[in-house]
Amino acid sequence: IITIIKCIKQENKLIFFSKNKFILSEVISGFLEFINPIQWVNTLIPLLSYETLKFTQSFLPYIMGIESFLLINVLDYINESDSIVFCDLDNDFVFQ
Repeated sequence: IITIIKCIKQENKLIFFSKNKFILSEVISGFLEFINPIQWVNTLIPLLSYETLKFTQSFLPYIMGIESFLLINVLDYINESDSIVFCDLDNDFVFQ
């Protein structure tokens, strides 16, 4: 939890993923409450669809949520040089 809050405060790019799409927006909203009174003013998309995965190519900081089965497709859009933090909500794991 502390790692994710630190990444949010540093305005890193974060992608949350889970098999359960309903918890994605709840977890993301919860983390944004943790940084209160600071407000996230960058891109926030709690649930990306397949058609909008290209938004992960943004050069601006973002927080996005995707269903786990779309993770392999996201990897097609991002570069190795991109510093993106991935948060696996099903396995409680954070990696970059």
